Amino acid sequence: MKLSAGSGYTYLTKQVARDDVTKTNGQALADYYSEKGERPGVWMGSGLAGLGESNGLSAGDVVTEAQMKNLFGQGVHPNAEAVMADAESATSNPTELERATRLGTPFRDPSENTSPLVVRTSRALNRWLKAHGMRRTDEIPDAVREKIRTDIAREQFAATFDRAPLDERELSAFITRETRQNPASVAGFDLT
Repeated sequence: MKLSAGSGYTYLTKQVARDDVTKTNGQALADYYSEKGERPGVWMGSGLAGLGESNGLSAGDVVTEAQMKNLFGQGVHPNAEAVMADAESATSNPTELERATRLGTPFRDPSENTSPLVVRTSRALNRWLKAHGMRRTDEIPDAVREKIRTDIAREQFAATFDRAPLDERELSAFITRETRQNPASVAGFDLT
């Protein structure tokens, strides 16, 4: 199973680690390893050497929740706090300190690249709701929603390409492209 960057790892600690039950009844999250007959997750593989000589990780060490948060949640060294403390003794440059813990390219945030079409359409829909004395949670009729989105898409297309769309098919393709969700980075895989 793919673990999405950010909070994707929490599936393991909130569902799998709790035997797919959301209440822990005072149990520590890692207790499931020993109490449910599961072996603890451990660090293994030749990639450990790539984390540095004094990385604080050895093959066979149990993976902690804090390490999962650092690695899968933030894309930094599993023991980022210790690595940062070591780096602070050598430099005070914030860029170098961040680089000391960063592993590879920073994760993409799918919310950062929201297209102008999506933003403008959302604002227009909220204005429509307000103008009609409705709340944001109220349902907008499909025909109204489609007209608002299409009108804004025509304007956005013209602003982007300095011309009107050739036909409805070209406009539809533009809308599809502009409203497509940017996928979150894959931080890792859950293999059992």
